[in-house]
Amino acid sequence: MSSNMLTAMFVAIGAFTLIFIDLMWHRVRMGDLEEKVEQLKLKVSM
Repeated sequence: MSSNMLTAMFVAIGAFTLIFIDLMWHRVRMGDLEEKVEQLKLKVSM
C-alpha cells in the first residue's frame, strides 16, 4: 500500500472508532436514564 492509502485507512478506522464509542456511550446513558424514569414513575404512582 502506498503511504497515502495507509494514511486514509488509519483516518477512516479512527473516525469509525470515535463514532462507535460515541454512539455506544449515548446508548448506555439512555439506558440508565430509562431506568431512572421507570423508578420515578413507580415512586410517583405510590
